[in-house]
Amino acid sequence: MKKFIALFLAVACIVVMAGCSVKEPVGDPPEANGQDYFNAEVLEVRDNQIKVRCLDITTGAITEGTELSLTTKVISANDVPEMEVGDHIRVVFSGVLETNPPQLQAVFSIWQVDENGEVINLTSFPQPIEPEKADWGIILSVKDVAPTGMTLVCSQSGGTITGDIQCGSDYSLLVNSDGNWNAVPYLVDEVAWTMEAYDIPLDDSIEFELKWERLYGELPAGTYRVVKGFMDFRDGGDYDTETYYTEFEITE
Repeated sequence: MKKFIALFLAVACIVVMAGCSVKEPVGDPPEANGQDYFNAEVLEVRDNQIKVRCLDITTGAITEGTELSLTTKVISANDVPEMEVGDHIRVVFSGVLETNPPQLQAVFSIWQVDENGEVINLTSFPQPIEPEKADWGIILSVKDVAPTGMTLVCSQSGGTITGDIQCGSDYSLLVNSDGNWNAVPYLVDEVAWTMEAYDIPLDDSIEFELKWERLYGELPAGTYRVVKGFMDFRDGGDYDTETYYTEFEITE
């Protein structure tokens, strides 16, 4: 069932912006793998979440000086650095939610940067892995896969839930390139998602029609992942978030 929620801040609290401009490559920066990033100053550090101020000159939904909160539960094999107020970091992300303030759809990794804004100890691009998550009984699967879209099936059974399981309209795609998972690049400069919130029925399933031709175009043959965020929503400002994904194939 679809409903609108005024306080729906971001699916999976994955607070992201799609409009941040990026710097020129430094060594092997994340943007070289098709993902966006921005540098920021840490303003607050909380459990599994930080508040930051964007330091880059940006366009679209995010501007230089914008403050926003984001999760530190990244979908990356790399550890998140210990952070303190005043530290400068780089946030690798994908997608934007059209909220006020803007929110990131998916946070892939967080890196420390030096006084010149260059990543410290960047030896390889972070590869997404299945993050440790609460047991909400959510299983994703796909059907009717085509180069321009597919049906995403979200099933729920069992698990430990404290509120209502919900998700938004947003999602992102990763592609396997020689064993590495990289974000499929957008065809558009800015991506903003609508604010619908969908209830995930307990002990049942719900289907979402994904049509990505405008965002990604017609995808070539390959192995992909669709990444989607969910929340265990109890009340406004009181919720937990998790990110789930499933793999699919596009054939010739």
